[in-house]
Amino acid sequence: MTEPIAIRRAGPADAPALARGAVDALDDYPGFAPAGWERPTYEQELDGLAEMLADPAYHCFAALAGAAAERCA
Repeated sequence: MTEPIAIRRAGPADAPALARGAVDALDDYPGFAPAGWERPTYEQELDGLAEMLADPAYHCFAALAGAAAERCA
């Protein structure tokens, strides 16, 4: 049996998880990024995402699996 999956519009409450994912996804970038590139901090990502997710014109979706998806039903 497969886990339930839900897709919903992301909101400001999703900013911490999205910011963590964005920062963690950049772990390998220093190996091929241009000289002088610095990855954003978690706090920078969080601030930017919180602002964007509060804007009704901005579209971002969260995909949830398992128990988190069941709570969306």
